[in-house]
Amino acid sequence: MAMIRNLLSQKIISRKSSYYSKTYQSHNCGELARKNVGENVNLCGWLSAYRKFGKSLSFLAVRDGFGVTQIRLDDSIAIDWKKFGDDQMKGSGSIPLESIIMATGKVVERQKEHISPNLKTGEIEIEASSV
Repeated sequence: MAMIRNLLSQKIISRKSSYYSKTYQSHNCGELARKNVGENVNLCGWLSAYRKFGKSLSFLAVRDGFGVTQIRLDDSIAIDWKKFGDDQMKGSGSIPLESIIMATGKVVERQKEHISPNLKTGEIEIEASSV
């Protein structure tokens, strides 16, 4: 990552470069919007937040240098939740906050009451098929 930052600062590559943004992902975490609803995507980034609601619904906030995207997980995703630890907001498990993760899934619209107007990606979330 330091090498990429160095190349960016010297303007050898740009943030739109396929070398920088398309290595493992189909989109970056700041470019998805309502126009992408229905698309299957791969996102890579740092785990910046984790929230679990009951036994069957969880959310991951994944960020990169472009923005933040919310990943929605349900009980059909086979994840060992113990790895995330009991202290969810501090990420004290074996997968701490700021770990790099990759998620694959479908872009879906958020329900109106869950739209985040402060985020570029606040109108959508990714319904994960794998993490």
